[in-house]
Amino acid sequence: MSDAATMIRTREAGPSLAEALTATFEGGQDVEAFATRVTHLAASLTNGPAAYLVAPDGAVLGATTRARPPDAVLALTADPARGTARADGAFGVVEMALPAGDTAALVLQLPPGGTVAGALALERMTSLAALSYARFRHPDLTAQAALFEAIARGPEGLEAIASALQNLTDADFVALGEVQGGVVETLAISGQTPQAKRAALPDTLRRELADQAARPAQPPEHLVAHGPGGAFAARISAPRRNAALAPVVLQALAAGDGLRAGRGQRRMRRLVRAAAFALALIGLAFVPLPDGQRIAAEVTAVSERVITAPYTSALAEVAVRPNDRVVAGETVLARLDDALITQELIAAQSDYAKALLDRETARAGRDAQALRTAELEAERLRAEIALLEARAASAVLIAPISGAVAGDGLGDLTGATVRQGEVLMRVLDPSELRLNLEITDEAVADVGPGAAGVFRPDFNPTLRFGAQVTSVSPALSDRQDVAVFAGRAAFVEGAAGLSPGLRGVLAVSREWRPVWEVVWTGLRDWVLLRVWV
Repeated sequence: MSDAATMIRTREAGPSLAEALTATFEGGQDVEAFATRVTHLAASLTNGPAAYLVAPDGAVLGATTRARPPDAVLALTADPARGTARADGAFGVVEMALPAGDTAALVLQLPPGGTVAGALALERMTSLAALSYARFRHPDLTAQAALFEAIARGPEGLEAIASALQNLTDADFVALGEVQGGVVETLAISGQTPQAKRAALPDTLRRELADQAARPAQPPEHLVAHGPGGAFAARISAPRRNAALAPVVLQALAAGDGLRAGRGQRRMRRLVRAAAFALALIGLAFVPLPDGQRIAAEVTAVSERVITAPYTSALAEVAVRPNDRVVAGETVLARLDDALITQELIAAQSDYAKALLDRETARAGRDAQALRTAELEAERLRAEIALLEARAASAVLIAPISGAVAGDGLGDLTGATVRQGEVLMRVLDPSELRLNLEITDEAVADVGPGAAGVFRPDFNPTLRFGAQVTSVSPALSDRQDVAVFAGRAAFVEGAAGLSPGLRGVLAVSREWRPVWEVVWTGLRDWVLLRVWV
């Protein structure tokens, strides 16, 4: 069979790729129909087992199967790929434009065949997404929508109109002015490109636009539209497309209600707004505010134990990890290497046995001096054995209280040599919490035992926990960076959701005072502290 006959037979067997794409993207504005077409086209182009088109709210717009989409598909739709398809496990996702102007996530179950088949499928998904944006989201359509939205706001949105008009005409810059009585009342210059900023000084453009409004004949880049109360003048520098829409924009502005109010009414509105703003400020000055102190605070456990090394040795094992729950007297925290202690204990026991033999020999020989020496040596060795036995027993560290383990790098401590007294970890009881306070010298006079306040944690300031100050240190802390007094506060109604180590602010309120008084007191104190001699 000839090649031509083969081509004819293939064409008769079904539509070509071009015809399939045309049928998919030119088949009307029905979103559901488009969703069905594009999912079947994606599955056909990639040999994918299934394809889904899912809206941002999780609704399935179209699919190649009636089965419910897997959870992995719905998880991908929350963050679809933009511009290029992205693979996540067995699925690929890309953002598509819909005929109605919205967007949706096209999720494809990747075909079998390994990395090459998956890469080809993602590339074809990207091409489909690009075609959808070219068909339903052309840049000029977006620019027109932005322009019409700005025009609807009238002269109040001249800056947005100038910028949208520049984008639509692809001009170097657009200067748009509202002319009243031969004077440009409002001037807007698009600032989208460096050429716009270097085009001309605002004063020069004001003069040029005022001259344009007074002359009947204008060059193509100079446009004027007259309305009932004035005119709009525009200068469009080097428009590259859609230049015919610019006169329509000016006519729409001139025919609007923005000019009809007149210059005097416009000034009156500005005065009314200024007076309203001044009255609002005066009223705000008398709004009551809680005047109090803000104190840095840290959540800590009431019951806490610090676990240290009982003697210098290597750590044979660390049996817990941070946040592990432990039981007092039962849970093993760590084990120290006791091989050296065991050797010393065996040697001491051997020496003790020899001292006892020497004592009995001296007693049999009635040698009083030798007997006394042997008894003293036996007593010394007995004490040494007791000390070694106590150290051997302390090699196994048991949880002193029930709670949770806290510490950094516990997994790296196994095999490391630790010195006697070195901190290994902490055991906290999170069931009962309190606050450690850092009270500045400015606030210590207003914060004392019994003061009530509200604690707000830094991770979520919307949470509120009632607390009461229980103690304040009479002396400054040992911190060198800032002078603070250490204090403590107890939670009044529990601290559900908090854990040791969280930081926040304890707000201790004293009374409600108007805003002007709070501001005046703070300003007065600031001035006095800096000018006082």
